[in-house]
Amino acid sequence: MEFKVLIEGMKCDGCAANVKEHFSTIKDVEDVQINREEKNAIVTSPRTISKEEFVSALAETSYEVTGVK
Repeated sequence: MEFKVLIEGMKCDGCAANVKEHFSTIKDVEDVQINREEKNAIVTSPRTISKEEFVSALAETSYEVTGVK
């Protein structure tokens, strides 16, 4: 399954790398691709990941999950 996670607060490549690192800690995440210009991440996992799991993964950061598609 692929999830498009909308994220606010990514301003540089370091920010994108930080978000990728945090999303990679979510159980069963296989891949994370960040598009800083479009302010989103494409996350691949064999299971459904809730918006709350994405929000929790970024809880200790300055980034905000604004939606999951």
